[in-house]
Amino acid sequence: METLGELERLNDTLALLLATQLLDLPVHKKTQYLARAVSGALWEYERWLAELEFVRHLSDCGEQDEALWKVDSVIAELTEKSGHGGLLADAMSLRWNITNEEKDFQAAKTELEKSTDSEHPQHLAVILIDHGDYDEAERILSDALTAGDPVAQLLIIDARIRANRIDFARDLLLMITPDSVTPHLLHPYAVAYALVALAYADDDLKKVAAAKLRQLPANGTRVAKHVNDFLGALEGRDNPPRKSPITHCRALFTRRR
Repeated sequence: METLGELERLNDTLALLLATQLLDLPVHKKTQYLARAVSGALWEYERWLAELEFVRHLSDCGEQDEALWKVDSVIAELTEKSGHGGLLADAMSLRWNITNEEKDFQAAKTELEKSTDSEHPQHLAVILIDHGDYDEAERILSDALTAGDPVAQLLIIDARIRANRIDFARDLLLMITPDSVTPHLLHPYAVAYALVALAYADDDLKKVAAAKLRQLPANGTRVAKHVNDFLGALEGRDNPPRKSPITHCRALFTRRR
């Protein structure tokens, strides 16, 4: 990130997107940089990427009407084009995240099932988990799970915790080989450990989860708050986080780069 230079002078769309994803920016600064990323795009695909990232940000900030208007605009453009089915599936999934309407879920699911993008089985599993279709999500990820893919393992742990299959979530967590956890998965891996430890009420797991959380690199106030919330719960000082950050963590391995 240091090689990008002063962010206030940066105009490259992909560099701005990277900065907004990696840096812990104030809301108004992230809004400013994403707007600049959209306006500075040199070709359509870059602009669509930037607009969808802007939609995510607006939705996270509670600006649902504007987010919906923007995502519908992107969907309309992509529907008229060919060769961008993967991006269209992403846009439809975002629309469902905003509206939470069944028809939008079915449209996103259908588009994801058609996509040949290598990342879309993971993305499809994510929306299935959020929709409550845990068994179907496991089926989608079964081949990757058999191959020992840590992303599939973490997603299925999430599904099993939500389905209250705590023993099975714990068994799968303990099967993950720490060496297979790449740096960008350290945060969701530590969170998964904490969620299983809290759900299972296992003191030994709680100690391991706390150690993994403390080993996470300092990465801004949002990550620090996630870590502190879980440490408080694991050590009995606070209640578990009301909204689990696992949803945020899943974005680390389903978002386009």
